[in-house]
Amino acid sequence: WFTYSLYENICRSLFEAHKMLFSFCVCIKIMQGQGLIDPDEWRFFLSGSSGTFENLPNPAPDWLTQQVWGALTSLARLPAFYGIAASVSDDLPAWRAYFDSNETHEAPVPGKWGDKLNLFQTMCVLRSVRPDKVVQGMQVFISENLGQRFIEPPPLVLSTCFKDASNTMPLVFVLSAGADPFEGLLKLAEEMRFAKKLNAISLGQGQGPLAERLMNSAMERGTWVLLQNCHLSASWMPRLEAIVEQYDPETMHRDYRLWLTAMPSPAFPVSILQVPAAVALTPPGP
Repeated sequence: WFTYSLYENICRSLFEAHKMLFSFCVCIKIMQGQGLIDPDEWRFFLSGSSGTFENLPNPAPDWLTQQVWGALTSLARLPAFYGIAASVSDDLPAWRAYFDSNETHEAPVPGKWGDKLNLFQTMCVLRSVRPDKVVQGMQVFISENLGQRFIEPPPLVLSTCFKDASNTMPLVFVLSAGADPFEGLLKLAEEMRFAKKLNAISLGQGQGPLAERLMNSAMERGTWVLLQNCHLSASWMPRLEAIVEQYDPETMHRDYRLWLTAMPSPAFPVSILQVPAAVALTPPGP
């Protein structure tokens, strides 16, 4: 329960492209803690080949590239894989089929290795022979060790994000190109009968003082403020950070909420990004 709760909450602040990598890291860390991941094998998985054995010539240079052969001979230096490079020469048709398969990430490693290697070790072979299938292999690995739900990111629910925030905790949308949370936020405001209490302003040159006045008024009246495109007002970001740092729950209306949107920018205050209610938005697919 705790692991999935962690995954669910962290996923909210990650872009779609990074969520599976996060799941994989969580999975590996848990297994490392249980002593199930060999450190040398993990190092190989991260860094790959370190060269080839000169006394093991490539047995099939017509289809087995030197890069793949170098990775296999490098892998063969690890105890669990002793002899794996030599076994390729002994059963070229099976290895050729493994190399050519469209489903290599789900196929057993040829020969005795299919029964001998564990799932992570199979991933090391996959990384050597078909690195283009590693991402799909990671999905299989995560599903087998943590469960299918860890490769199916939970949908973003703004009402849940709202519950995790407070009048002193801004809700931050970190945007990617094409993403716009305004419609979803407006719908949430309507559901909570705050549609007429939501004031939005797009930041840019000279908009900082107006945004500050809106925030001060909203703190007193208990309304919402949406400051859009904070990355376009880099010079005003230090002032925004100072305002948020000086929030006093004793003097602010409990219904006040500050919503912020910004593209990734070094100018955006790190202290505000570190709040639990940060959300990364990716535009919907076709």
